[in-house]
Amino acid sequence: MLGATEFTFIGNVLMGVMAIGGLGAMLYAVGRSLTGTSAGERRIAGRRETSHGTFKKAA
Repeated sequence: MLGATEFTFIGNVLMGVMAIGGLGAMLYAVGRSLTGTSAGERRIAGRRETSHGTFKKAA
């Protein structure tokens, strides 16, 4: 049977893991917001690029 010490230790470890995960998620979000948009995101919605580099109305 587990005592208070074991539950406290397990809780502290889980809190540490969640804190590291949260920090990683924040760093990822900041990094994604600082990067430029890709060529696919720059395309005009509702249009597609042909092989000649010109835009053609999507069907």
